[in-house]
Amino acid sequence: MNKYRFCSGLAIFPEHDMKMLSDMSRSGWHLVGFSGLMYKFESGDSMPYIYSVNFEKTVDDNMIDIYSESGWEAIVLNNGYQIFRATEGTAPIFSDKQSEIDILKEQKNLCGKGALISLAILIVLILAFYLTDIRNGLEFLIVIPMVCFIFTFFPFVGSMFHIRRIRNKKE
Repeated sequence: MNKYRFCSGLAIFPEHDMKMLSDMSRSGWHLVGFSGLMYKFESGDSMPYIYSVNFEKTVDDNMIDIYSESGWEAIVLNNGYQIFRATEGTAPIFSDKQSEIDILKEQKNLCGKGALISLAILIVLILAFYLTDIRNGLEFLIVIPMVCFIFTFFPFVGSMFHIRRIRNKKE
């Protein structure tokens, strides 16, 4: 039997989602996948797993081997984000602030560029539709860059906040 839960903002508040995933594992529901905005869980024995997200741009076998040797099991592997799980007490994925910040900066820069490009396209389309007579039912085209903007802007903002939280965290 499977159970599904909405992601509450992996790109903005990853700590919140990682805590929720750990709580689900303690309740006997273990993460097995992530699609769209939904986490997929399978029923099992209650386990004290901890979860961690990584925002590597690309995934390779070497990276997976390094995490595996450190006690982290890859659960979700996508270019741009990966979710790992380990038993409580396992050393964190990131051993220093700077390595985590560097990866988050890459994500922030990529998402920031995407947000700017989609916002520019959105503005051009809005101006074209409302300053000319080319509407003719094509207003739905505005939705495409709007969705692209939303799905790049929020991760951009989330990365900025996450970087700030890491820098302000006491060691």
